[in-house]
Amino acid sequence: MSSKPIILAIIISCCIWSIGHAHLNLYMSEKETRALLGIDGELFYVRNGIINKYALGFNVLIPSHMPSINFTWQSLKQSPSAMYYKMAFKVSNPKAMAPPVPSPLDKDGIVPNTPSNFHISLPCTGKVSAVVSVEIQLNISIFSASNLTSLNIKRRKVCVKDGESVYDFAAENANPVENVATTSTNIFYIAVGCACALILVIALIVAIYYICTSRRRPPRDRKRYEEYQPSQYDTASSQALSANTHNQPPLHNGSQQYMSQNGSLASIPGGRRPGYASSNSDYKPPPQDPRVTLSDITINRKCVTLGDCLLTGTFGKVYHAKVISESEEDGITQQDVYVKTVTEEARSDQVEVLLRECATMKGFNNPNINPIMAVCICI
Repeated sequence: MSSKPIILAIIISCCIWSIGHAHLNLYMSEKETRALLGIDGELFYVRNGIINKYALGFNVLIPSHMPSINFTWQSLKQSPSAMYYKMAFKVSNPKAMAPPVPSPLDKDGIVPNTPSNFHISLPCTGKVSAVVSVEIQLNISIFSASNLTSLNIKRRKVCVKDGESVYDFAAENANPVENVATTSTNIFYIAVGCACALILVIALIVAIYYICTSRRRPPRDRKRYEEYQPSQYDTASSQALSANTHNQPPLHNGSQQYMSQNGSLASIPGGRRPGYASSNSDYKPPPQDPRVTLSDITINRKCVTLGDCLLTGTFGKVYHAKVISESEEDGITQQDVYVKTVTEEARSDQVEVLLRECATMKGFNNPNINPIMAVCICI
């Protein structure tokens, strides 16, 4: 039972709202529209209760020679129900313009039932020159003050100081705009110039750093050759390795390295070195072409038989294999070796890397490193 009065009140409120919207006309006459906007025709803010939000949102500029603005309105609601109004004004610069004054009506009263004209004066004080924003708030109500429809009309009034002309005021307002535009352009160019200068400074610092580090750093190949000079190793060890090359087993039980297949590297586990092995313990830096360095220890591919694949790398593989060698003392012998070779997918530069590594290690003797024994280059 208690919900019925609430529903009834809501229905009555909605009816009153629609009545307030459907019984009012507010517009500018054709003469006023031509004077302000330069167009022929009436500009309606409210027509038969329908609000034109676009017209209300348009902020019209009032020139300095127009002291007031004119409106026409009419209440379509017949007696005894009257339509009440109340006006309020907001001024952005009270020093330049006094509060607006409606005429010939008061700030509050009843909307007439016949089309009636009224104007709102916009009095400038003459103290300063400025463009003043004015907001006209018109509240329309029916039956009671609680049922309101608010209309906000915005205007901008040009006020000129006494003794000045509107042309002087326009010139003063134009200069700041030009100055602001010029200042913005200058700031943009300054920012771009600073950014370019910063980039150049960074590039210069990087170039100087690169040149300095390149001068202090020795060549990579020379440093590597110096690390492998025989003077860094024990002389007695080198002599022992050289003496045991043909008649005695090596100083360790590990395998000896061997190269096969496109510059592949192999190793021969313990025992005597084959007759084609290099016994020179003096290390010499290889020439630029590794094939020239490895030519004296090159063997035929038919001497190598590959077995199981033990390791697979990026472009190389390690196999367990057997190598067949021939000497005057032992005749034909077969030994187990480890073979390092390149894959079929390896590029030419990767093959060159393996060849250069083998050429670098040729003739290098160390108890913990197996020397290069032989190579097999197949093209």
